[in-house]
Amino acid sequence: MTGTRTRPRSRTRAIRTRLLLLVGATLVVVCAATALATALFQRAYVMGELDDRVVDSAERSLGGAALHPESDTYLGFLRGNGHPAGMLAARLDGEGDLLSAAVVIQDAPPRDLSGAQRAALTGLRADGSQHTRTVPGLGAYRVTVLHSDGVRVLAGLPLGDAQRMISELVLVETAVGAAGLAVAGCVCAVVVRRQLRPLGRVAATAAEVSRARIGHGDALTRVPARDTDPASETGQVGAAINHLLDQVESTLAERRRDEERAIMRRVW
Repeated sequence: MTGTRTRPRSRTRAIRTRLLLLVGATLVVVCAATALATALFQRAYVMGELDDRVVDSAERSLGGAALHPESDTYLGFLRGNGHPAGMLAARLDGEGDLLSAAVVIQDAPPRDLSGAQRAALTGLRADGSQHTRTVPGLGAYRVTVLHSDGVRVLAGLPLGDAQRMISELVLVETAVGAAGLAVAGCVCAVVVRRQLRPLGRVAATAAEVSRARIGHGDALTRVPARDTDPASETGQVGAAINHLLDQVESTLAERRRDEERAIMRRVW
């Protein structure tokens, strides 16, 4: 009897669990897709801003180098103001080999790059496109090569700040998305539970009727009027159950009357 009584509630709970899992999975997929698209857009934006600054640095370096056409290793323009710390510049020959290279140091003169650092910057074409290179001892850089009137200049800016910014944005988006997902999940759980309450009451009524001793005088429980609204599917089921119970009781009453008449005929 105990197992029979808990079955409708267990079924309702199973439906609620499936709905919550489905809604939760949908929310997770939507949030993940949105976060991924946002992260890719922000990364593209940040990298685009960095590439613009790299091109600007290369153009300024090219202009500075063009002022001294007599020297193909001149990097004196790095000593001027306006160059950010960490910026590196190099002069190249027609084959793309570095003739000279230096990096801007905060509050100090530019420092020449080592052989290993120069090797990491070789093989770049002077086509204005941006490349990512890892320079030993300096980290990842975004670099480009420009040329004009036989002068070839490489310029690059560190990727560290841009990567940190992207990581922080992704972290914030992840935290906000997780909080939003938790709130949405709680709201969905409350809504689904409240929407399934009528179904649980209808199921409980049906279970109670199934335990009744039909034909032995037990009154058949009806679905409450609030759960028989034809505007909802649950209400339609509740109304149908009540109609069925009315027919059952009417049939039983008619059968009892027939039995009573038969008895009276035998007596007389």
